[in-house]
Amino acid sequence: MRKHKYYFIAVLMFAAVAGNAQKLEVDRMVYAWGNMKNMVVNSVSKVPADKWNFAADDSVRNFGEMVKHISTSSRFFAGSLAGKSELQELNKKTGELKSKDEIIKDLEQSFDFAIASIKEIEEWDKVIDAFGNKVSKLELILQSEHHLHREHGKIIVMMRMLDIAPARSTSWFK
Repeated sequence: MRKHKYYFIAVLMFAAVAGNAQKLEVDRMVYAWGNMKNMVVNSVSKVPADKWNFAADDSVRNFGEMVKHISTSSRFFAGSLAGKSELQELNKKTGELKSKDEIIKDLEQSFDFAIASIKEIEEWDKVIDAFGNKVSKLELILQSEHHLHREHGKIIVMMRMLDIAPARSTSWFK
């Protein structure tokens, strides 16, 4: 009987550590997404309104469309994982925005929405269907962050083509 008591205590300790580990992962993701919000918003804000129609060529999105794409995709990935029902309505409104100020405000709100959604996601290791692939929720949020970094990189290239330096990068680490 005494032997079972120690196993029981060990299992409880493991469960407590595992629960805290998930909390720590979410806290780190929230911190990282906050950093990304600052980098993207601070960078796009530097581009004058008359340059928001700039595109490298006719086959790619222009600058303003790229910023709106970042808003809608960030909101979509995190919001979908949290079971948010208002995604289509919010993203439709993003598509209708025209001015730099409106688009930047929406970009900030999309990051806030994504961060709030990340805090609500449960069962990070649950396997789901994402675009025909079986992945965990954690894998999908990491893929969405990868997408966000790639799109931010495209924004930076466009800014450099316009001879505008992007905002200073921030780190995952405090």
